[in-house]
Amino acid sequence: MSMKRETTIDLYMAIEMLQAAWMSVTASTIANCFRHASFGVNSGGDSEDIGAAANEGAAGDQDLASWDALLDAGVVPDCDTFCTYVSADADAVTTEKLIRG
Repeated sequence: MSMKRETTIDLYMAIEMLQAAWMSVTASTIANCFRHASFGVNSGGDSEDIGAAANEGAAGDQDLASWDALLDAGVVPDCDTFCTYVSADADAVTTEKLIRG
């Protein structure tokens, strides 16, 4: 980009570039990022369909063991279940109704 000329990028151009970059990302790229970050279902390195892994349910043996380890370490407050912890603020008011005046 050192062509020694001024390049002006407005908001619309930035959004177009962002959209083009996002559209070039493939499912295998995202799966590879998750695998690289050790979020994979299996540790063998074989690629597995992430959608199928998500459909297996959130309360697998490994997930329960991880939740129990967090409880034992005192990292999370003492809750009944993981779902209780995640949905603790589900009823919190985060928006207000618009009132014309």
